Amino acid sequence: MTDKARLANPNAIIKTVILSDLEKEPKINITYSDGKKVHIRAGDKTIEHVLTIVNKHMRKLQEDEDFTT
Repeated sequence: MTDKARLANPNAIIKTVILSDLEKEPKINITYSDGKKVHIRAGDKTIEHVLTIVNKHMRKLQEDEDFTT
């Protein structure tokens, strides 16, 4: 995570596990601050598609936060 990203997302926690087993499908597991979990099977997706999935719930959380402040 870059310094700019850390400043923009001070509560973000990034945990990575890198496996070299080519037989296993790549996957991304995300737990958002509200507890919602998203599991993405990333093997057949482009980075743009993955980011669209990730950002969909993040935008809702940001809108909710902006509304309450």
